[in-house]
Amino acid sequence: MNNDPIYPDAYRLLLTVDDQGRIVMHHRTLCPHLAVTALRIAADVIEARQGDGDGELVDLPVNSRDGHLDTSRRVWTDGAGHAWNLGLDWVDITGHAWRWTGDLDPGGRAPMMRAATGDETEPLDVLRAVYGPISPAPQAGDA
Repeated sequence: MNNDPIYPDAYRLLLTVDDQGRIVMHHRTLCPHLAVTALRIAADVIEARQGDGDGELVDLPVNSRDGHLDTSRRVWTDGAGHAWNLGLDWVDITGHAWRWTGDLDPGGRAPMMRAATGDETEPLDVLRAVYGPISPAPQAGDA
């Protein structure tokens, strides 16, 4: 049994910082106390990964926001090299479908996705982090 106060597979928490320095916390059903605990643990881990004092972090994942959009094929290739067919609907872990709006986020760094049954929009990377994993929606004729 894991005795740590945070169980990494049980909760998803994503912080985004815009170009104005505003921080937005994206989560579903995570209580504020647990979010603060998670952020303190994350800060400790990041601080422990500091290099030789030059301020560079090491062993951090590839930034998925450094991608490329092939508009003619409707394919987004994220910074890790994963290709996403934006011509398909994508289904999140709750069963809700999302589709590409045809636009990128305001910074031009990720495709904007809209919930198929509402007005909620999220960049693809936020969608994956908060509602993921996501998978292609079944197509007509799929068995």
